[in-house]
Amino acid sequence: FPSHDNHAIQGIEYFYKKNNDLRVIVLTRKNLLKRYVSRKIARLTKNYSNTNSSVMIHLTSDEIKTNIDKTKKEQKETIDLLDTLGTQYTQITYEDLHFSPQTVLSQIEAFLKTSLKYLPSTTKQENRSLADIISNHDQLKKELNETDYMQYFDK
Repeated sequence: FPSHDNHAIQGIEYFYKKNNDLRVIVLTRKNLLKRYVSRKIARLTKNYSNTNSSVMIHLTSDEIKTNIDKTKKEQKETIDLLDTLGTQYTQITYEDLHFSPQTVLSQIEAFLKTSLKYLPSTTKQENRSLADIISNHDQLKKELNETDYMQYFDK
């Protein structure tokens, strides 16, 4: 729920108040740099279902900082809104869903109090490392060294 869209937030608040038995699954990424890179490639290629390509991108350290900070803020605002509304929610991550689909499925089943028969494919859309995607990867690592943003670079 983008923070700048008050009309959307008001609509969401109204919807939740009318549907107080609603349960929300919040899906996020642990690696916010990979999230940004994936979205940027999808926008460049106009391909949102399979971003596995040979495209390389150039990023700036300011661009990375701005995007990661904005994403963290929006994620916090989403959780704050759900908490304020008293909405039942559970959080799962893309990485957990990809690497431990059965564990996540069990978590979702318990949360929804139901049995699911099918879990959609969690095939990774991009298999290259960040170093193979970001043309100035090494430069960015030097610029962002000893900052909190380093945690998002491949180890």
